[in-house]
Amino acid sequence: MSSKTAITEEDKKAIEESLDKILDCVRSMDDVEVLHECRNLFRRRVPLHLRAYAASALLLGLVPSAGIRVPASGAPASGAPARGRKSGRSGASDAKASPGARESEGRQGAGRENRYRGEGVTLFIGAGRRQRLYARIALDLLQTVPGVGEENVGDIRTMDNYSFITIDPLVEETVIASLGGSDFRGRPLSVNRARKKGEGPEDQSTGQA
Repeated sequence: MSSKTAITEEDKKAIEESLDKILDCVRSMDDVEVLHECRNLFRRRVPLHLRAYAASALLLGLVPSAGIRVPASGAPASGAPARGRKSGRSGASDAKASPGARESEGRQGAGRENRYRGEGVTLFIGAGRRQRLYARIALDLLQTVPGVGEENVGDIRTMDNYSFITIDPLVEETVIASLGGSDFRGRPLSVNRARKKGEGPEDQSTGQA
């Protein structure tokens, strides 16, 4: 295996520039349906615990000096398997270790520097820690929605079977439209605005914040 395992500073800058361009493209794209179709395909083909690694491999493929080429089809290019296997073992190890750590993230928000701090709206999400929707996964899931970044997401509270998430009112409709009914671990995800206490009996389709 090659001794070169770290990404150089030059590569990091190139990757950051690529990410900036990708985000600009996402935010300015007129045909959002194309993004939705591509996102759904990515979700169907890539297991949740490997999605960050898959995205990382795609980014590395944009930087020739990083030494990884992601082919359009067929087996990985020469030089990639060793690094890919290493990432695979690391990913498997992280996947085994992370549930316990993520389960402790029952509430997340105050510790994030880029969190939404305005007067937000609270969404009810019909999945929680028993469905392995931890706070960090919920944050990552919200950021798959075009136009939604960490700065649009405030407090995240994950319970056993449901979650409450405070978001920027400007992205409420987009989040509900994009994630409502989407597949999460083989089940359609329920996403809607949470009722405030006193607005009626709680049920698991809408919830009370």
